[in-house]
Amino acid sequence: MAKENSKEMQDKTLRLIIGIILVLISLPALGMLGAGMMGFGGIGMMSSFGYGFGFFSIFWFLIVISIFILGLYLIIQSIRQ
Repeated sequence: MAKENSKEMQDKTLRLIIGIILVLISLPALGMLGAGMMGFGGIGMMSSFGYGFGFFSIFWFLIVISIFILGLYLIIQSIRQ
């Protein structure tokens, strides 16, 4: 029983660490996306290249948002258990 409990704690800790890493990785990208959308030349909308990268920026935005949400989900899941 003690072995199962320690394995559960390891899983919970691992989820928490992975979640924090994913959130920290995606935060700067979210900031750059916001800056790009505001027209400050971030990698979000690629405003220096005009609107040619519109589809790419939407795709990039979805990837970054999904990484951020996955990280938050892992953190919340590990705290709840």
